[in-house]
Amino acid sequence: MARKAAPAALQPLTLSIAHGEQLAVIGPSGAGKTTLLQVLACAMPPVQGRLQVDGQEPWALSRRELQRLRGRLFLAPQVPPLPPRQRVVTSVLAGRLPALGLWASLRSLFYPSDIPAAHAALERFGLEDKLFERVDRLSGGERQRVGLARALVAPARRPGAPSGGARPPVAVQASRRTTRCAQIRPALRPADSRPL
Repeated sequence: MARKAAPAALQPLTLSIAHGEQLAVIGPSGAGKTTLLQVLACAMPPVQGRLQVDGQEPWALSRRELQRLRGRLFLAPQVPPLPPRQRVVTSVLAGRLPALGLWASLRSLFYPSDIPAAHAALERFGLEDKLFERVDRLSGGERQRVGLARALVAPARRPGAPSGGARPPVAVQASRRTTRCAQIRPALRPADSRPL
């Protein structure tokens, strides 16, 4: 997708995920796992074929409707883009930004609005003691778990939460917590009748 002559990151596939269903995407480095998750999160359009989310084709929506849809989805990257000098509480509550208006978003940067929710999300990953730490003082694994805690407070459905870079016990814990949360909240349901 980055280069015109580059080989396709994904082979043709048909995928349908039902509400409450769980799916693991496993493969070697460079197999297209992240590309698939980005397409499912409407972060990038498929080069060919189509994607449907709740019966809608995201790339046929107006820009405003697409932004609204993206605000309901959440992709937790392996290395979350957390501002280094920001407090963990602010980073976690940033998961709610897509649902907030401009002024509420700006206010939340200086005056976190729901500290108990951030604390509860961090507690699920054993990071409740890091609530007021700066992000740049966290280890890489702790940053990943802060990214997952952000997903918990987000008013969103989660198409993916890669944990490939986490140490095995941390990846297992993160996977279990994400699974429990997915059972509580609705899942992304893409439907595709043609190849991505």
